[in-house]
Amino acid sequence: MYLGREVRSVPSADDTGPDSSQFQQALVDLIVESWRFVSGYDRVIAQLPAEKHARFQSRSRFFRSRLDEIAQQAGLRISVPEVGSVFDGGLPDRPLNADEFGPYLTVVVEQVIEPTLVRIDGLIVHVGTVMLRGMDE
Repeated sequence: MYLGREVRSVPSADDTGPDSSQFQQALVDLIVESWRFVSGYDRVIAQLPAEKHARFQSRSRFFRSRLDEIAQQAGLRISVPEVGSVFDGGLPDRPLNADEFGPYLTVVVEQVIEPTLVRIDGLIVHVGTVMLRGMDE
């Protein structure tokens, strides 16, 4: 104890901390949850009076750009399908409601719930989640 505060020593080589895979998974989780947070923030902005949109939207754009930069620094890319785009089974996203549609019905992305995270070498480290709707709806 030093002046009423606990003094922590520098970890020794014998101390075990998170290994690199745990660290990467924690970073992936943090990026996904941050993306979900800013998406919710965007939905709240949409309900604000028009005169407040510009300021809050610029904050959201800045946060998204920083999130992309941080992901790139970690060797990751955030991949998000466009809302309204035709959903292809080859996309690296998991549809929550795929069982509601027949195999031959054309469906589009209605909402992106989680982004897909892809390493620079192309390996998918987190599969995104989307909601679908029929093309006629």
